[in-house]
Amino acid sequence: MDLGITMKKLARRVGVTETTVYNWEARNIKPL
Repeated sequence: MDLGITMKKLARRVGVTETTVYNWEARNIKPL
């Protein structure tokens, strides 16, 4: 899904690391 923001900005907004956001996107890992 394209929200029009970077992974870094999304990570900051939801309080996780940029690596976590990458994992959600690239590896199709779902948050709990």
